Amino acid sequence: MTLLTRIQTESILLESDIKELIDILISPSIGTDIKYELLSSYSEREIQQQELTYIVRSLINTMYPHQPCYEGGMCVCGTGGDKSNSFNISTTVAFVVASAGVKVIKHGNKSVTSNSGSTDLLNQMDIQTTSVDDTPKQLDEKNLVFIGATESYPIMKYMQPVRKMIGKPTILNLVGPLINPYHLTYQMVGIFDPTKLKLVAKTIKDLGRRRAIVLHGANGMDEATLSGDNLIY
Repeated sequence: MTLLTRIQTESILLESDIKELIDILISPSIGTDIKYELLSSYSEREIQQQELTYIVRSLINTMYPHQPCYEGGMCVCGTGGDKSNSFNISTTVAFVVASAGVKVIKHGNKSVTSNSGSTDLLNQMDIQTTSVDDTPKQLDEKNLVFIGATESYPIMKYMQPVRKMIGKPTILNLVGPLINPYHLTYQMVGIFDPTKLKLVAKTIKDLGRRRAIVLHGANGMDEATLSGDNLIY
């Protein structure tokens, strides 16, 4: 049975299935058409919580088999994909939270399914991202670092073309906020899809965060808003 068939027919995939999927998506030698079929099919299925944990750990272990840790480190980020055309709120919030004394390890990317990603905003502000190795020193001095996803996970560039082709949120929108190169103590994640709140919250617990908030804002935003009720886990 092929991987595509298993994705389309099996209710729960094995860890070996997920590893095979990730290996294909990050391979520079496998064509975009194959990646498109697999990623689009996977993103349409009912994602099981354990599968999301497998995906996240597979990507982290590929790049950081000994994941670094900074005690007290926090990331504030969103999945994108809410089609709200808002400015990059989580990146702005990172400055505010850091100014209050929290050690913020903001992990972000260029836009894939929205108008502006974290690093798009930073580029406009002429703010440089920080390497994973230099992060502790910068946190000690400034409470805040921005780590670019394409620098910390260069393998992700092999997924970008197919994500652009699909043109709508995929499972990778949920994965992105969860693969910070650093093992985090705290995390706040905004989700574009309210049906995925519990899924992401349980995955974050599996990843060992001490405290975390997973939220979905009013009007379908992946941010906390003042325009209505926010759903929070």
